[in-house]
Amino acid sequence: MPTFDSVCTRCGHEETIVVVGGTHPNCSQCQGPTEYLWRAYPAQIQTNEAFIGGLTVENLGHEPVTVYSRDELKAAMLRAGAEQQIHYVPGDHYLTDWSKAIDPQTLANAQFLLTHRMGPSKEES
Repeated sequence: MPTFDSVCTRCGHEETIVVVGGTHPNCSQCQGPTEYLWRAYPAQIQTNEAFIGGLTVENLGHEPVTVYSRDELKAAMLRAGAEQQIHYVPGDHYLTDWSKAIDPQTLANAQFLLTHRMGPSKEES
């Protein structure tokens, strides 16, 4: 979940807050309103990319599932027995059709490697 530094506009208390579902929490000291505190140093990079406000996935079961990070998405997909797959659709500007982006010789070489065994098998050794 995304974390931000904040400052209370009433008492001046500074703290790190976690923003869940787009809500901005009040000050933990006086319950006053808070604002983001923009610092001169860059934010910490989180390895578990957060989905700010959540990501609702509607095809993992009978009810939609809302997740707030990639780890939560992976866990929800595992529970549903699903696997993430990406397919190229003609006209998609975000994915590449690799069958057209690679020259024919490279594709032929890849097909050869996939269909032919490389080196002696354990039985032959």
